[in-house]
Amino acid sequence: IANVYMDEDYLSIEMQSQWYCGGVFSKNSSGLNFDLHSGKLISVSALFSSPEAAKDAVVRESIRYIDTAPNQQAISENAKETIKNYDISKLEFCFDQEYICVFYHTYELGDGYLGPVTVLIKR
Repeated sequence: IANVYMDEDYLSIEMQSQWYCGGVFSKNSSGLNFDLHSGKLISVSALFSSPEAAKDAVVRESIRYIDTAPNQQAISENAKETIKNYDISKLEFCFDQEYICVFYHTYELGDGYLGPVTVLIKR
């Protein structure tokens, strides 16, 4: 477990996994996020006014990351389409009082040396 956040409504837990294979070390983050009133897992949409607003924010900030990333050569040519077509109900994320951290695992948006991508969205 890397980070834990809790308020009166939600519990958010960030977990990290690491592996070493064929001379390459990598790590990914994932999240478990709960509604404390129902005890059920939530998707990122629960933190927005609607699923559409969640999708718009995730796509906008993820594409902004792609457009400004310092290692452009590592980003796949279809990274933006991957983001636009992502099922945000399956999105890995965690959050705190200020930010929602969206996690794309190694190889989702580019070459292995791009590594995992974390996109911050202001709450």
